[in-house]
Amino acid sequence: MEGFFKWLSGVTDNALYPVIFFTYLEQVAPWLFGGSGWLVRSGMIFATNVSLTYLNYRGLHVVGQAAVGMTVVTLAPFLVMVVVALARGKVDPANWFEVKPLGEVDWLSFMNVLFWSTNYWDTVSTLAGEVKRPSRTFPRALGFAVVLVILSYLLPLLVGIGVVGGSAGGDDEWKLGFFATVARGVGGPMLAWSVVLAAAVSQLGQFEAEMTTDSYQLLGMAERGFLPEAFSKRSEHGTPTLAIVFSSIGIVIIGSLDFLLIVEMLNLLYCLAEMLVFASFIKLRYDFPDLKRPFRVPLGTVGCVVMVAPATVLLLVMVVLPVVRGRWGVVLWVVVASVCGAALYPLLQDLRDRGSLRFVPSTPDDFHVFLHSLYSHAEVDEEEDREGENDEEVALLISQRETLTPRVLSLVDEL
Repeated sequence: MEGFFKWLSGVTDNALYPVIFFTYLEQVAPWLFGGSGWLVRSGMIFATNVSLTYLNYRGLHVVGQAAVGMTVVTLAPFLVMVVVALARGKVDPANWFEVKPLGEVDWLSFMNVLFWSTNYWDTVSTLAGEVKRPSRTFPRALGFAVVLVILSYLLPLLVGIGVVGGSAGGDDEWKLGFFATVARGVGGPMLAWSVVLAAAVSQLGQFEAEMTTDSYQLLGMAERGFLPEAFSKRSEHGTPTLAIVFSSIGIVIIGSLDFLLIVEMLNLLYCLAEMLVFASFIKLRYDFPDLKRPFRVPLGTVGCVVMVAPATVLLLVMVVLPVVRGRWGVVLWVVVASVCGAALYPLLQDLRDRGSLRFVPSTPDDFHVFLHSLYSHAEVDEEEDREGENDEEVALLISQRETLTPRVLSLVDEL
């Protein structure tokens, strides 16, 4: 259920990035879309999706090597906009304190966009098996990314509000793609086009990153027996071909919807998935408090509960908001997704038992035993005779070598 929720919310999230790019493009070149904007826009989104999917198919190293360059190209125009606006005295700090009556705020849209803009940090976990020393690398990378994300949101927003005001030209002006308009006012058409280019590169990078995590998640689920073996097959470039194709199809289907509607849909799915993660985290810590882990949160069970409590409250608020606001289409989407997710696992396992679909030899239950064996071995006293009582567990480890990621395989070899 968790895997289905995470994959579906990821695909829904990825459908946003082509939409964002073409919205920026429309801000500076509306003539490209002519009188049949929806048709042209849909065709462009489809073509972009196919092109970026092919790039992802070519290999994980392509995505990784391009990430740093894309980050520089994305942030540079916004940095120029901030510097030029401050140097030319275009920022009026008084605009920062304009307060709109709280009753006029569209809280549902505000909370959804704010939540979407600052979530999905956990999706990188699906690539842990492809990273050397993830317990050391991930915290450092995430810490740096948090600072970078905060600054990349805060500084351009302060400049934008300082230049044009929070309600300049009416509320309709502050919409998706408005930073291109702000850039034109600060530095002219060239800076505006630079912001559009940055938006394009940004969407490229985010699309590729999301596609990678989504497809490798399906790959991992197939390697663990949750999905048919076909999803674990890799191309000549080492990428999960069928997983990429399925993710791409979902993006095409969802990409034609409205931006805010897509955000609401993915947020609700993501919230449900995160609550399952938190519940699993607490249950595992309670059931196996002394189990050795590759990375351990340095808190006791009660401390872990306290740690996740504020985030859980926020998730519950996000889940309730569409119901309170009567967004029944979004609610229906999540209900259907939940029913499908709940039915999919027993259906697939029944097909496995009947031999209708080919799966890897190990089942999800086997992997549960294997994972516990992997980390409980490290706690067995060196003087204890492992032969005999651990024979079955060791045999299971050996039988699953071909399905293990390099990271897990190295741990098995250490045992």
